[in-house]
Amino acid sequence: LHRTENSSETVYGGYWTGEWILGSVRRRGNRYQARWRSPSGEDRSCSRDTRQEALAACKRGEVGMSNRPPTVIYPYRAGHDPSVAAFAARWLPEHALSERSRGTYSRVIMKRILPELGSEPLAAVTAADARALLRQLEAAGCSGPVVQQVRVVGSSLWASALEDGLVQANVWRGQKITARSPGRPMRILTAEEWVRLHEALPPKWRLMVTCLLFSGMRWSECQGLQPGDIIGDVIHIRRVRDEFGVRGWTKSGKHRAVQIDHELAEQLKAIPGEWCFQSRTGTVLRVNNWRRYIWQPSCERAGITGLRVHDLRHTSASWLLQGGASLQIVKERLGHASISTTSRYLHTLPGAGQQAIDAFNKIMDQ
Repeated sequence: LHRTENSSETVYGGYWTGEWILGSVRRRGNRYQARWRSPSGEDRSCSRDTRQEALAACKRGEVGMSNRPPTVIYPYRAGHDPSVAAFAARWLPEHALSERSRGTYSRVIMKRILPELGSEPLAAVTAADARALLRQLEAAGCSGPVVQQVRVVGSSLWASALEDGLVQANVWRGQKITARSPGRPMRILTAEEWVRLHEALPPKWRLMVTCLLFSGMRWSECQGLQPGDIIGDVIHIRRVRDEFGVRGWTKSGKHRAVQIDHELAEQLKAIPGEWCFQSRTGTVLRVNNWRRYIWQPSCERAGITGLRVHDLRHTSASWLLQGGASLQIVKERLGHASISTTSRYLHTLPGAGQQAIDAFNKIMDQ
C-alpha cells in the first residue's frame, strides 16, 4: 500500500479489479472528511472525529464494507478513547454468540484479559502488549488450549473495534502460541469392561449409557433426544440440549440419522415424557454433576480407571472400525465434519502397530 502524507491530507492507493483507486482524508473544521470510490464506481464520503477514524472508514468503503456508525454509543470524547473494559462491557452482550460461547467469552475476558489490559485505552494497546500477555499466560503454566482461547477472544474483540473505527489494527492477529499440551489419550473399552460397567451402573441410567455407546452420540445430543426422534430403528439427531437451552442443530450444523438395534429403539420409544433423559426434577442433566455422582462411582465399582463419558463415543467409533465398517460410514454415523477426524481412530484397532511393521518387512524382503 503506497501512502503519501502532508499536514492536511493523507492519500493512499490500492488496486481493485484492475483499476487504481484513491482515497483521501481532509480536515474540515473540527472534523475529518473521508472520500473514496466504492467497488461499484460510486464516489462516497463521510466525516469522522479523528484522522484515524476517517482513514479507517475510507479503507472499508473502498472494499465495500459498511461505514454505518456503530449502533452502540461509547462513552468517550474526542481525544479520550474508551478503555478495553468499557468497550468489552458493551461489545459482549450484542456480539453474535450462542449462550454457551457467551459464557466462555465472558470468563476469558474477566479472568485473562481485563486484569492486564482492562484499564488501558483501547487504541493504545499494541501488538507487543497482546504478545506479552500471551507469554505471561504461558509462563504461568496455562495450557495451549487456554492461551489459544485468549487469542481467539481478543482477536474477536479487536476485530469489532476495528470495524467501528476505534482502533487501527487487530493486535491479536498473527500472534504465535508456544505452549503446547498433548491431547489426552483415548480410552477404548473392551467388551469385557463394558459388561462390568453396565452391571455397575444404577438401573435407571443403563439405558442412557447404552444409547451413548451404541449410537455414538455426543452428551448434548443425547440430552436433546425425544421419543419421537426414533422412527423405526433409526435415531434422528436433530438438536442439542444443555444448561444453556435447546438448539436445533448439532456441532457440525447438520442433522443425521443413526440406525440402532431394534430392542434399544423400542426401549427409547417407550420412554414417557418430552425428553428421553432428564434429572429427577425434570431439568436437563449437567454432565459434571452426573459424572461426579453416577459415572465415577460406577467406574470404581467396575474396576475401570481413566474412563471419561466422552470415551463412550470413542469406543463406538473404534468398535465400528474393528467390526469392518468403513471410515465413511463411521464419519457419517458420528457426524464428523471431516474424515480426517474419523481417521484418528485407526490407531485404536487391535494389531495396528504390528500391521505397520509387517508392511515395512514386506518391502524389505522384496
